[in-house]
Amino acid sequence: KTDVRWMALTNHEKTGLLISHGEEGPLNMNPSIYTIENVTEAQHPYDLVEQEFITMTVDWQQSGIGGDDSWNPRTHPEFQLTENSYKFSVRLSPLNMDNDDIAKKVSATLP
Repeated sequence: KTDVRWMALTNHEKTGLLISHGEEGPLNMNPSIYTIENVTEAQHPYDLVEQEFITMTVDWQQSGIGGDDSWNPRTHPEFQLTENSYKFSVRLSPLNMDNDDIAKKVSATLP
């Protein structure tokens, strides 16, 4: 999911984690029941092994993946990341849906 301001991950007891963006703006987030290694190594969908935990990927910027056609796979300059390093911040807050008003919690964590 792209352009995410916040995401709440909770269990059956309604407790969990609130993830929200820092001052840099919205993030890209991808919760998965599969590990990155498992997805990379799997050759078929049935090779995927469901985990008992969530693997959460959070990033701020992504480079484009290719060009306009199969014979010229260059990414357009406006979609390239040209810096050697980037910094971004993420806020992680405990969340208890039984006790917390999520609207107040989210507004308190966003810049």
